[in-house]
Amino acid sequence: RSRLWQSSSDLALALVTITTLAATTWWFFGLPVSYFAQVAAAYLVLVCLLVSYLPEGRTRGELSAANRATLGRAMLVLPLSALAVQPILITDDMAWYIIAVATVALVLDGVDGWLARRSGTSTEFGARFDMELDSFLMLVLSILVWRSGKVGAWAILIGLPRYLFVASGWIWSMLRVELPPSAR
Repeated sequence: RSRLWQSSSDLALALVTITTLAATTWWFFGLPVSYFAQVAAAYLVLVCLLVSYLPEGRTRGELSAANRATLGRAMLVLPLSALAVQPILITDDMAWYIIAVATVALVLDGVDGWLARRSGTSTEFGARFDMELDSFLMLVLSILVWRSGKVGAWAILIGLPRYLFVASGWIWSMLRVELPPSAR
């Protein structure tokens, strides 16, 4: 069976979740219909990446509880990422909404690691999924802060370290080797 089929129930629940949050965001702020297309595109990219990198041999092929928690956080982050590219002015109400959703996503960041350690299901895939989502959230929040008009474009630099590190690895091969485990 394909990895997509094996994880389809997790991805279907995620689709319902992201559609609900996107519809709420769209309605509450009167966003253009293109917002849905952007959220859908972000979701499809996430699904393609998950299916491509999901390890073989999982029990029933589904995501672990920890990876489901990370996927749930992604369902909060992706609608924010679509807000970051909207041609709109970020109002005070929208800023508070962004802060609330991002705070929930950040608070839940500790849940996936705790679940993985508690259940003995820590994997390289799960750690990478969590790290990439954290990096993406920081980039999205940096763009949203800049788009608020309260700070300059320099704020985007806060969200770029992970991506600059990866790009540097294309130039310097020593940056592509696996890093040793660290509590930092």
